Amino acid sequence: KISANWQPRDDWAMHLRWEGYRDRVRPRNDPRPPLEDFQLVHATLRHEITRSMSALLAVHNVFDKRTFIPVLFGNNSDDYRLPGRNVSLQLEVRF
Repeated sequence: KISANWQPRDDWAMHLRWEGYRDRVRPRNDPRPPLEDFQLVHATLRHEITRSMSALLAVHNVFDKRTFIPVLFGNNSDDYRLPGRNVSLQLEVRF
């Protein structure tokens, strides 16, 4: 994982995070196909509107990668799919 923070002005801040997953292996007796390598990028942008109000825009899985996490135990034969790109907006009011 690699992350970077940038604050171009006192009232603006940006955060980027990269996650890379490589060389994941399944248990020896697992007949499913090998796990693929993948990379994810997440970004947030925060703006301090006033001293008591801020807005945050977050984008997870920026490039909408189709990714799976292996299920290693139990009866489930399918891997768990991570969510695709999702965007959220948060408004914070402090009083």
